[in-house]
Amino acid sequence: MSKPKTNPSLLAAYIGAVATLFSATVALLPKLGCDGPKSVPAVNQKDANSWTPLFMAARDDKTAVVDALLAQGADPNQADNHGWTPLFQAARQGNARMVRDLVAKGAAVDIQSDMKETPLHLAAANGDLDTITAIATDNDGKAVVNVNAEDIHGLRPLHYAARKGHGQAVRLLLSLGAEDSKNDQGQTAMDLASNSEVKDALKQAQPHTGRGNPLKIKIF
Repeated sequence: MSKPKTNPSLLAAYIGAVATLFSATVALLPKLGCDGPKSVPAVNQKDANSWTPLFMAARDDKTAVVDALLAQGADPNQADNHGWTPLFQAARQGNARMVRDLVAKGAAVDIQSDMKETPLHLAAANGDLDTITAIATDNDGKAVVNVNAEDIHGLRPLHYAARKGHGQAVRLLLSLGAEDSKNDQGQTAMDLASNSEVKDALKQAQPHTGRGNPLKIKIF
């Protein structure tokens, strides 16, 4: 697949928007009694939300702009004020190609936001299988992240997928080692399952006498 062409005007707009906000912030620092920041390349400058041009491009699902910014040296691991990196946005969008491009440039995959969400949580909520795979596995298909990471409410990626009704995503997560558990409200993924497809996927993973438990799901 050929790479989409980058609109130079659009790329400049992303960088310019952050640069303008950054300059305004710098101008206010002396009035607040703060020292000015060290020189930061325009491609990595942040606004008041700590959004970089790369973060904005990922948020807006602009893969070509993301690729162009990465080529210019944009840092894929700069986080915003809530601990989200561009990878969180790519995961939220269900953009597997963008995920792979960010990871190829060193984006960390097993990280948590201030709400303890991981990119896998967001990918699970979206339900796109390619995106989940791109985040959770290496080139050999082996899990490289904690598929059972919990957010501040005790919710795992499995809960997110079940709640959104993504049956195939639930099956994929289970195959990668996901285990059910109770969240802070005492709810399991089965409790949160929003349709029969999800419930069937979870039921098939439950241990039965004489049948074993191939997917290692824990039932509480």
